[in-house]
Amino acid sequence: MRRLLAIVMALLCSEKGFIFIDEIAVGFHYSVMSDIWRLVVEMAARRNTQVFISTHSLDCLRGLARYCSLSESNGSDVSLFALHPQREIIMSYTGEEIYRAVENEIEVRG
Repeated sequence: MRRLLAIVMALLCSEKGFIFIDEIAVGFHYSVMSDIWRLVVEMAARRNTQVFISTHSLDCLRGLARYCSLSESNGSDVSLFALHPQREIIMSYTGEEIYRAVENEIEVRG
């Protein structure tokens, strides 16, 4: 609950700004990750806040894909960037691409 409260407070205090959340899935059960994503995306939109989130969690990515498939925007309000330092490239994915990749078990994490 403290982790959730910290995320909500950061979003409330960052109007027209930005926040960084490292490993957002820490402390949450995988089954609530799509709800966490919905909370973050919707609050960020209302507060006009840009949110940068890092994760290595496949459960977190699955939650994001679920959010993208269920949201009214179909995930058009999210982007995923995967850093591939060994190849010196950054790949970007739309919400729809995230959903398709997870459904087809395609690795998109850097």
